[in-house]
Amino acid sequence: MVLAIDSPATGGVTLTQIHARFFHVDFANPANSTFGVGANHAPNAEITVNGFVDAFTNTTSYLVPQQGTSVKLDTLGDKIMTPVVYQNRGGTESLWADQTVLENYPNGPTAVRWYQFDVTGGNFPATAVQQQSWDNTSDGLWRWMPSIAVDQNGNTAIGYSTSSTTIFPSIRYAGRLAGDPAGNLAQGEAVMFPGVGFHGGVRWGDYTRTEIDSSDGVSFWHINQYAQSGTWHTRIGKFGFAPVAQSAFSRKIHGAAGTFDVPLPLTGNVGVECRSGGATNDYQMIVNFASTVTVESVAVTSGTGTVDSFSVSGSQVTINLSGVTNVQRITVTLHNVNDGTSTGDVPVSMGVLVGDVNGNAVVNASDVSLTKSQVGQTVTSSNFREDVNANGTISATDVTLVKSEVGTALPP
Repeated sequence: MVLAIDSPATGGVTLTQIHARFFHVDFANPANSTFGVGANHAPNAEITVNGFVDAFTNTTSYLVPQQGTSVKLDTLGDKIMTPVVYQNRGGTESLWADQTVLENYPNGPTAVRWYQFDVTGGNFPATAVQQQSWDNTSDGLWRWMPSIAVDQNGNTAIGYSTSSTTIFPSIRYAGRLAGDPAGNLAQGEAVMFPGVGFHGGVRWGDYTRTEIDSSDGVSFWHINQYAQSGTWHTRIGKFGFAPVAQSAFSRKIHGAAGTFDVPLPLTGNVGVECRSGGATNDYQMIVNFASTVTVESVAVTSGTGTVDSFSVSGSQVTINLSGVTNVQRITVTLHNVNDGTSTGDVPVSMGVLVGDVNGNAVVNASDVSLTKSQVGQTVTSSNFREDVNANGTISATDVTLVKSEVGTALPP
């Protein structure tokens, strides 16, 4: 199966069809080989898609601007890009394809258009299963030269180039999980390599490619081009979709009262750890996944602190930290987490603000009052935050500790 698009004689033409052809090669009798229908190789089918404009104008396909030069780069914007990816999942056969399209003709920018076509039983469909022109919510960057790949679980990633008058040509990728809403690269965009210079020529990234690692079926490799000192260089990167953490906590033992956890939300507002880390500022993070995982390494990737050790028990990862300073946001990243179907990095963030017993990101008189109201009470799951020094009792010592932190606030 071969897919193609028209290349009109003039720019700005809105197209709505993908030409689909069968290609049969007979090496024993070459005359019996076929491509499309008849001597003119007409398409076997026309697939209707959302309207798009090829990435060229009446005069040129050198459209993509770069920082630091007036030289513009070639879009190759009148082609379905190679490779077209075939996948059979549970008997459903699909072709995945992509191309570069021009938005806001003739001004741009360019965007990545991608498709999934159901070709089960060797039949071309009338329309696409899903499609999208990906421009990252119209952020103004030029995206072009895409290459698509799909892992064994049906997760999709597209690697491509980005550029504009304010950035050098760079390498980025975006993707979606199989269960994400159709027609959307819902996992968003990441930078594989930020540009370091402009290119003195006009041809760019002709041999860009994204492939699945055959050793695990889930890791993506992307090969692309970047420029330095006016000339081109090759960059190779590897990435994947990380397993999704189900929950995370900051855990402390409160003496004989037991163990209590501060929830660390994985989205939205950061969870605030209000308890003291003791003489060496020790904390323990717990991260839970839906199934058994392996973890290659763990590191503090933002903020101040040190990972002393980590351990994995089935679906739970325990991380021991020291040197975690107060009044900060700290992010700990689990590297190359693998749950048997996907591999990637999982970041977990925590706010550290000793004395913020009500968790509103500031320490003030309300925290002092709340702690005073619990003095002498048994430490339970409903008031353990007031046991600020985590010794198993709520006393005047905790009140004094909170008072000493009044006026501090979690940084934005």
